[in-house]
Amino acid sequence: MQWSQNHAQFTPEAKFEFARAEAADAWLIAYAMNTGATIVTHEQLNLAKTNKVLIPVACKPHGVKFCDTFEMLRKLSIKL
Repeated sequence: MQWSQNHAQFTPEAKFEFARAEAADAWLIAYAMNTGATIVTHEQLNLAKTNKVLIPVACKPHGVKFCDTFEMLRKLSIKL
């Protein structure tokens, strides 16, 4: 949460939403940082987005691995 507050690229509303107790993204990223987990998300890495703190954007500087659902399925050798 502190990381997002220190970045001027995000709007105040985006920072507020990311820090809300009911929003799980920051907690999910913190958990993955401490356990080495990979986060699976539909969100795509978009460093230019300012009105929302995207999970991949927050994961990248913290070294948290992330992928989308289809990449996860490929890695698990699941065929649809």
